[in-house]
Amino acid sequence: MITPELFLICKVKKISELEVFSNGMKKRTIEVLALHRRKSEVFEISFYNKYISQIENLNKSAIYKIACILRSEVYQDKETEKKTYFTHLVGVYVIRIGNT
Repeated sequence: MITPELFLICKVKKISELEVFSNGMKKRTIEVLALHRRKSEVFEISFYNKYISQIENLNKSAIYKIACILRSEVYQDKETEKKTYFTHLVGVYVIRIGNT
């Protein structure tokens, strides 16, 4: 099992459709409203392959604790050679902790 680096207490706002890539990898993304920060923030969390089953039964009226890892990527523009850095939240597991 992967060791989570970040936990979010949140409410689900949107659940995307399943994406299947040409290499066979599967991805499903959820948009959540983080509730444990001074200012509520919206985050996008992606679940891949075997972890997709963690979001099968999510509903928008519940509050969840979602364990995530951080995945960073660097994109370099071929023409300008300018680098852009991206950090993605990747979901590992979900625990329902209550209702709103």
